[in-house]
Amino acid sequence: MKNILSAILFCSCMSVVCLGYEAPAVPDMVRAVYNAEGGPDATFLYGIRSVHYSSPEEARRICERSVINSIKRWNKSGRPCDFVEFMSRRYCPVHAPNDPHGVNRYWVKNVRFYLAHQSEKR
Repeated sequence: MKNILSAILFCSCMSVVCLGYEAPAVPDMVRAVYNAEGGPDATFLYGIRSVHYSSPEEARRICERSVINSIKRWNKSGRPCDFVEFMSRRYCPVHAPNDPHGVNRYWVKNVRFYLAHQSEKR
């Protein structure tokens, strides 16, 4: 249990760097996803459609777990591309059945925009 908590704390607090690709810090990625998905005005907070949530805080925790799990999958797969692109393939896939207007294709660009905007504020 201690090792799992250490890994989660590491992923939550730091960026992960290896092979030229870097994963954003988990809280930064969660905020970027929140904003890219429409922020407080979104019909589905954080773009979460497949899991029921009863509060914005619960939706945030679901997104946070998705980011952490994506980082683990990204590391396990050998980091074949940048992290935002990798996460988009599962979190917000282009040509998904629930995306009839094709707006998922903008997800990577929008998340990167919000990540860059966050780093400018620091």
